[in-house]
Order: sequence, then C-alpha cells, then structure tokens
Amino acid sequence: MLLSQKTCVKYLGVQIDSNLNRSSHVQLVRTKLSHASHLLFKIRKFVSIAVLKMLYYCFVYCPLQYCIMSWGTANNSVLQPLKVLHNNILRIMTFSNYSITLRLYIKVLMC
Repeated sequence: MLLSQKTCVKYLGVQIDSNLNRSSHVQLVRTKLSHASHLLFKIRKFVSIAVLKMLYYCFVYCPLQYCIMSWGTANNSVLQPLKVLHNNILRIMTFSNYSITLRLYIKVLMC
C-alpha cells in the first residue's frame, strides 16, 4: 500500500494543513460565516431579535466555537478576517453602523 502526501486533510471537521498554520480551516470557517452573514442580512427585517439570536447561535457561534482549541491559537493575521466578519454579523443583527462600538451590543446579544 502506497501512501501519498497531502497538503490539507479534514479530520473531525477541522482542516489541518501540512504547515500547521491553520489558515485552511480559518478559510473554511470564513466561508460558513459569510453564508450566515448573507442569511442574517436577508432575514433580519422579517424576524424578531430572539429569532436572530437563535440563527446566530446556530450558524455563527457553533462554527466559531467548534474545536477552537485546535485553531484558535493561529496567528493574529490569520484570525483577523474572522474578527472583521464576526463584527459585521453583529452589526447586521443590531442594525448599527460602523461608527458605533460593539461592546454594548455584544453584552446585550449574548444574554
């Protein structure tokens, strides 16, 4: 049996690349969050904040938290696009603009 070397392997839902820099998994999570962002943007005018919170926990929180110990220690330059996308999702949910800080909204949404 001959084994071949791969540059990226998906194991238990986490993508592991040959350099262990976790960028491939972060890109996968970014794709999921991007789809969730689009969904929340389209539906936010028709549902209550309680429904938006349920959708947030389903489509945003779970992918962010799953196996975070394995990929959450990645370099800040790798994680920065996730932070920006997550902030955009929070702004979508709260109908806020970019000049408002999100600290207060995060506390309200997470309760």
